[in-house]
Amino acid sequence: MCHLFKLFPYFWNRMIKRYAPFILIAFFACCGFVTKANTVQPVIRVDSIPKQLDLDTCWKFHAGDDLQWAATSFNDKDWDTLVTDMMSKHALTQFKGIGWFRIRLKVAPSLFHGTFVLKMEQAGASDVYLNGKKIYRFGAVSNSVNEVPFNPKNNTYFIQFSTDTIQVIAVRYSAYAALQKKYYEPGFSLSLSNVEHLAIDTQQKDGTVMFSIFFLGIFLTLAMFHLLLFLFHRKTLSNLYYSIMAFVLSFFWLYPAILAKSGDPFIANTLNETLLYIYAPFFFFIVLLVYSIFKVKFNLFFWIILAIAVLSDVLTAANAIIENVSEAKGIPAVGYLMLGSIILSSIESFRITINAVRAKKPGAWIIATGFGIFCCYSSSYFVICYYNVIDT
Repeated sequence: MCHLFKLFPYFWNRMIKRYAPFILIAFFACCGFVTKANTVQPVIRVDSIPKQLDLDTCWKFHAGDDLQWAATSFNDKDWDTLVTDMMSKHALTQFKGIGWFRIRLKVAPSLFHGTFVLKMEQAGASDVYLNGKKIYRFGAVSNSVNEVPFNPKNNTYFIQFSTDTIQVIAVRYSAYAALQKKYYEPGFSLSLSNVEHLAIDTQQKDGTVMFSIFFLGIFLTLAMFHLLLFLFHRKTLSNLYYSIMAFVLSFFWLYPAILAKSGDPFIANTLNETLLYIYAPFFFFIVLLVYSIFKVKFNLFFWIILAIAVLSDVLTAANAIIENVSEAKGIPAVGYLMLGSIILSSIESFRITINAVRAKKPGAWIIATGFGIFCCYSSSYFVICYYNVIDT
């Protein structure tokens, strides 16, 4: 055994002399491989764009502002990787109001010189670059009050690939206003779609707007008609109540048209916040209208519904003030109070109309059927819309 230990240095020296060149070659090859791996930048392979290609992930990000970051040859391997909607805590800690996003696409030769639709939705302002050249400016980028936010989602823009295999899209982006407003999604989304589907998308959008305007016109006409009836015969208060309800319903039908035409990134949030003040009073006016039509005296339940509706709007306003002046979430019971107001108003409307049908009052069946369908549909619709607002 001792002899073996004595022979070990002899065999070790001979092995080093014989295999040293091979060991050195392998060592430097590995070092070269590691160095090369660290310089490789992520690339998204694009072989085709049959309908729509969403580009929301795998973006390299760096906070700050430097126009040299638009260059195709710029090495962004040390940059962070973010999802562009910036809803995560990690993204919000990295993004300080302005920064650059870069993404590399490995485009198939069949897409060279191809023209595609560029769809972008954002809460801030941006400059979009393709292969180092600015192709679009959406709003005015700035990390101060000079920023002009603009959401280009309702307009049509095109992008054309060059003959380069690697295409680099860079986005200079700011969201100063969105961060100040504590907007839930301060980032952007970008996608490419086939031009062949543009006509279908445009027809669907125009159809939605026309449908919205059509019903807007109907309810505005009804509102004006019943308002005129009330002005000429003021003793019939039901015409006034119906006119107010029709005006409110016309606003709901105006909602989709505004979203389809506005370039304000915060318009949906503003409209949703406005709707929170309308839900409870709207359903209370249904109760008021039914009481007026069937000449029912105001009872205790009526005054309870009125108190809950008023309290719901007061607490909604208090919530808005609390959330604007501090980071607190506000009063959590407001949602349940608003939902309770809607349910109680619907129940009372049903009760009055059913009693009118039992008493065989003129037109009770027609009114009961109409109000029944309306209350069932609108109650579920408003509840769904309300919880969608809370989720966002």
